[in-house]
Amino acid sequence: MYVVIREDEVLLAEPDVFTAFHATIDPRMDRAQIVAVLDRHDVGTVSEDGTHLWVRVDAVRKLAAGHVDPGWDAGLAAMLTDAARKGWTSADGREVRAHVEPSHPAG
Repeated sequence: MYVVIREDEVLLAEPDVFTAFHATIDPRMDRAQIVAVLDRHDVGTVSEDGTHLWVRVDAVRKLAAGHVDPGWDAGLAAMLTDAARKGWTSADGREVRAHVEPSHPAG
């Protein structure tokens, strides 16, 4: 699954793919715009070096709501357990790290 960050929205794509987690960001956005949209949608924060996001787990659930099957949460829990083993979650488990991959502007 991955988080799509655009100037006016945040979406969760491929929510049933639990083997990868990343974010794509419209390349026309600067850091201030990215921070603003993440804040506006209460999704997470940008790392200091800008190479990844810290995405709130409750935001992932909120973005998935209405788009996934009833058993989806078990898959998310397994993904988060694996991420925690690799050091990709915050100490309190409320955020998961998403590396930023290149994106193409929305057309």
